[in-house]
Amino acid sequence: MIVPVLRRIGVFALTAVLASIVIFALLSVVPGDPAQVALGLSATPEAVAAQRAAMGLDRPVVLQYLDWIGGLLRGDFGVSAVTRRPIGTELLSRVGITAALVLSGMATALVIAVPIGVLAAVRRRRPDGVLLSGLSQVGVAVPAFLAGLLLITFFAVQLRWFPSGGWVRPGEGVGSLVSHLVLPAVALGLVQGAVIARYVRSAVLDVLREDFLRTARAKGLTPGRALVRHGLRNAAIPVLTVCGVQLGVMLIGAVVVERVFVINGLGSMLLEKVGTRDMVAVQGIVVVLVLAVLVINLIVDLLYTVVDPRLREST
Repeated sequence: MIVPVLRRIGVFALTAVLASIVIFALLSVVPGDPAQVALGLSATPEAVAAQRAAMGLDRPVVLQYLDWIGGLLRGDFGVSAVTRRPIGTELLSRVGITAALVLSGMATALVIAVPIGVLAAVRRRRPDGVLLSGLSQVGVAVPAFLAGLLLITFFAVQLRWFPSGGWVRPGEGVGSLVSHLVLPAVALGLVQGAVIARYVRSAVLDVLREDFLRTARAKGLTPGRALVRHGLRNAAIPVLTVCGVQLGVMLIGAVVVERVFVINGLGSMLLEKVGTRDMVAVQGIVVVLVLAVLVINLIVDLLYTVVDPRLREST
């Protein structure tokens, strides 16, 4: 059990190092000089050269990368070329907002996907099952920003049940935080819930055709009890893989939802820094996003052994 876990952690570490090299290399060749951005267009060539030396940009690329990755390992993301303030402080505050939005969106997606997917599979030959399957297909085609705009129009503007946008800190009140979180979480979770529901339906259909489920029913269990006791756990393995992938997709999709609901999360920060060509900050944000996706994949790999006892026996 320990060896496979260590192997997966080693793969994660190697992938993270390779990803950091790719990010640094790609953003290093993007047009634009961070020293020029820091001083402005009116700076003289001598001042730009001095600023490049102060920022270490005149050093070999390998040494620049080693300095950058060493700072990341110490929690130092550098100093913004535009605001001249440490990037890590702002990044830390924005990460918490995006994490709360993504996790609540995934919880919403699972609440929607699991019952709809299971019912669509169990009642696939009945009108309500066909209707649920059709609704999930329609949900896949709806963009998250459109769902957000519709939710704002109906629940915020017309009914005035929830605020149309903005964000509050947890210290300002849990009720206020939840009210600001509901609409963006639902907008983010509706689309991903429709996607996951399709995979839940497919996984449950595969399980319903298995011999062990027929054996459980032959021993006296009702179809529903046999599915709950023996089927859902086996159906959860492919669904778990899809949830890991969709969680990464949701993390990127949060960029659009944050703009619709005027939430100052990591996505909004990324768009701001790209607009001001603050490449030092962009590097830090992209690394955080990539590491988050890699951590999600690592957690999914480790959860396989928890869900599937066959994997534990093989290890």
